[in-house]
Amino acid sequence: MDKDQVLQKYLQENMKDYEGICKSFFKEYPFDSETNLSKFIEKLTPQEFHVWEMKMIKDYDEKYNFIRTMIMIIRGDHTYDSENDPLKEEKYKNLVEKYRQIYESVFSTCYASFNCVKEKTKDYVAEKEAEQKERALTVNVEGQVFKAIDMCDVLWAGWECDCLAWVVVDNGKAKLVTSNHGAKYFETAEFLKNKIEEYEQAIKDSRRLLSLLKKND
Repeated sequence: MDKDQVLQKYLQENMKDYEGICKSFFKEYPFDSETNLSKFIEKLTPQEFHVWEMKMIKDYDEKYNFIRTMIMIIRGDHTYDSENDPLKEEKYKNLVEKYRQIYESVFSTCYASFNCVKEKTKDYVAEKEAEQKERALTVNVEGQVFKAIDMCDVLWAGWECDCLAWVVVDNGKAKLVTSNHGAKYFETAEFLKNKIEEYEQAIKDSRRLLSLLKKND
């Protein structure tokens, strides 16, 4: 049996051991049960959860070092872009992929698939989106900073800029703010009325084309 065959045999026989190595990461608290994990996560704010999770993922990533080492051994002196990269061979590509699937499957089964994790992740995403919207509501118009009371998307045909409109309160009155090449300025309500007419026309045109396609049914 040559060196190549010995390596393949070793990697095939050690898949179960590698799975056990990955699972060992989740044997201690708070991963020892879904109940404990749920109670632990429940005490964290969304931001605290995110920081903790990032560190946990970094720690778990150490289990991937086996795969990194395996790739280095398989490649030997070949570079990643080399036409002779051994990893392009099916026998090695499939082996590495199987180990990656073990790594990812254990992470999902022992952590990511739990409802408590999914729900906390949703809370974190919602919090970040709310913060992003809060920042977006701050608008500078002609040197004056306003906190908009609401905002909406503005759609343009063939134009990628100026995609938002805001309503701010200036001297007790609601005013519309739009932009031109990023420069904010006050607009009248007529602007929105015209945009709504454009949207309605675009919808009407789209429905007309859709009706033509339905004739194929």
